[in-house]
Amino acid sequence: MSYTCFSTSFSGIDSPGTALNQLAVELGVKLNPIRKDGKHTFGIEWEPHSQRELKKHPAGPRWLFSDIADFAAPCVRSRLQQLADENKLQTVLLPWVKSSPQSTISLSAYCLNHERTCTIEGPADLHLAGTPCTAHSQIGLQEEEMAYSFSFFIIWLGMRTDAEQLDEELRWASSRPSSMWDDAVPPSHKDPSAFAATLTENEAKFLAKYLKESPMGMYSLNQDPDVTNMKSNGQAMATLIGSASLWYSSIHSRWLTPRELLVCQGFPLRPRWSFNVACCSFSARMSEGLTETKQWPSRASIAKMSGNSMHCNVSGVIFLYCLTQTVLDKHLVRILVRSSRSKIPQQITLKRKRSESDAGCRGHAASSTSSRTSADPMTFFLED
Repeated sequence: MSYTCFSTSFSGIDSPGTALNQLAVELGVKLNPIRKDGKHTFGIEWEPHSQRELKKHPAGPRWLFSDIADFAAPCVRSRLQQLADENKLQTVLLPWVKSSPQSTISLSAYCLNHERTCTIEGPADLHLAGTPCTAHSQIGLQEEEMAYSFSFFIIWLGMRTDAEQLDEELRWASSRPSSMWDDAVPPSHKDPSAFAATLTENEAKFLAKYLKESPMGMYSLNQDPDVTNMKSNGQAMATLIGSASLWYSSIHSRWLTPRELLVCQGFPLRPRWSFNVACCSFSARMSEGLTETKQWPSRASIAKMSGNSMHCNVSGVIFLYCLTQTVLDKHLVRILVRSSRSKIPQQITLKRKRSESDAGCRGHAASSTSSRTSADPMTFFLED
């Protein structure tokens, strides 16, 4: 985990990096201390407020770029809108990028961290992306792969073919993570009628419908329950979206504050929630004494950032799965053998194939892995 390199695109406020930090910090507490900052090679994020958080993140990206379209060669970038308008992204752009990645995709763009044009260097173990989903909305554009934003996904794929050969392609859809809200949000001591009085006419109407159908829950008040029915229950919370600014709790008779929405996405806002180590930009504000770092973004920007972010716990599960598919370090194998207390053999399947180009990024772990390069899974049985 200490030597895992990754990149992010459209990550918002870097829930993958926050998840990896939390995993590393807790492992360092329970085992020997390990490096708590995974190698976040580069990030691409176009929201200004999210860019600010990525710059503040304790383990933010080395290079930070604002627009993935900047990586398209001029001959491609000038035709993106035309190809989208003519519905030729799949028939023209995708084959074009696949056949000529080096002439259509660049690895250089203006970097916000260094305030100059930078070139991405070296491979990464994981590439994590949350490409725009508005084109797939059932109540929105419904354009899917015909939308202009689909070109961003094609450019993202083109950057992979030029940087290194992909071992696997990470894809996932939006999920319904277990809610952290119940334990993290204290009851409000304010008069519930004060919150109800400030609702708009539509919000009040939607709330009445939600309460009638599901008296005990949490609801998105800018979503019509007859259309989208965005609500949560005691076991699961609906996926937050950037435009859902008011989530109303029937238990507390009020809506969640923007910071509470971040808690719902698993962000450790206070250092004490992550062994007194700042694992995200928000907890960094709490742990530093400078007045400037304690200034929080506006309510609207925090709500949008929380809605555009993946859940940190979901990102952590993805990381753990990917790490289990990685070739084990021989030193780790010896540790597992020594620590095994069960007489029952433990099966470990090694599925990911490492190339020589990974050596510079993997460091010690790469130099000590087996030279075997067979793509077939390798299975080891460990026992006392």
